[in-house]
Amino acid sequence: MLVKEIMKRDLVTVKRSTPLKELITRLQDFHTIPLVPVIDKDKHLIGTVSFHNLIEVFLPYESSVFKVIPFLEREEINIFELEITPEMGFLIVVDDIMDSRIIAVGEEEPLEKVYNLMKKHSLDKLPVVNQEKQLVGMVGDFDILVAVFRQKGVIEG
Repeated sequence: MLVKEIMKRDLVTVKRSTPLKELITRLQDFHTIPLVPVIDKDKHLIGTVSFHNLIEVFLPYESSVFKVIPFLEREEINIFELEITPEMGFLIVVDDIMDSRIIAVGEEEPLEKVYNLMKKHSLDKLPVVNQEKQLVGMVGDFDILVAVFRQKGVIEG
């Protein structure tokens, strides 16, 4: 089975220039923040925004060297103590917080390969792109689980 057979095509996307206030407003009806794809005018995937991206922008600057040291304990983030002002909703844009190191999969990839990639990188969702690197969908580990259950006859559909 291929990714294009199970991926979600109806996505919330944003552009680099989307203000933080608009981003949060568009996502507030989700149970948890999804991995939000950032696209350019031609629908090319250029980044993603996650829960951690939304929080980290308000933290004091931390050298990227410290982020990659595995034995260094990092202090737990308390979202109630973040210094946030109303102006930040307009001054901070997606480009300030997005992660441009993208792991995406092609729509023609087999599900097993995609699932293994997700496990390897500890991800629960991945953007799906076509051959032109345009965003065409999103696939999650639960989507893959449901597909396997259907294939095994556990559920219908």
